[in-house]
Amino acid sequence: MPRRISDEHVITQKRRGRKKRVTAKIICCKVTIGSMYANFRTLVAVDDPLNLLYRCNCALFKQQKVSAAFPSMTDNIGRSKPMHDMIELANLPSIVYGSNFSRAAKELELLDENSRYLNSTGLALAMAAHKKNCFTYAKAIAGAKGRKFTHPSLFNGDPGYNIDAYFDQALIRCDKIVQSDFED
Repeated sequence: MPRRISDEHVITQKRRGRKKRVTAKIICCKVTIGSMYANFRTLVAVDDPLNLLYRCNCALFKQQKVSAAFPSMTDNIGRSKPMHDMIELANLPSIVYGSNFSRAAKELELLDENSRYLNSTGLALAMAAHKKNCFTYAKAIAGAKGRKFTHPSLFNGDPGYNIDAYFDQALIRCDKIVQSDFED
């Protein structure tokens, strides 16, 4: 067998198509042909700037002001919330610009210090704001283009969303973010 091809069995599922023909639908394939078809996921290290719990020492986090990251945000409770790392920075636009909350629920979620709410748009906004203010983070984002990542767990329990999928979507979207689209 060539090195790039595995001899493990391909798992299929048989089903009847129209006119009683048996067709096989591939569920899982262990055969890899070439490196361009490989779908490897890279684990984000603890001390990597891409880690959402990494405490960056750039001016954005030293000031701890939301107005530096999101100048168009007019929500007073959101502007007063402190931020120390990317998860806190991403939490803020996820809540403020998210459509899942009423005004009262938004205020309660913003006042919660251990808020776990996150969406891919808020994460992309936070990545774009941090990239604009930090050269080290901009280099890390540029090096991460086109790769898939597995992020270590952020919370003790299940937050109710797939952080790996949100992280990959946000990496793709952070270059396409225009801040004027999110003005209040």
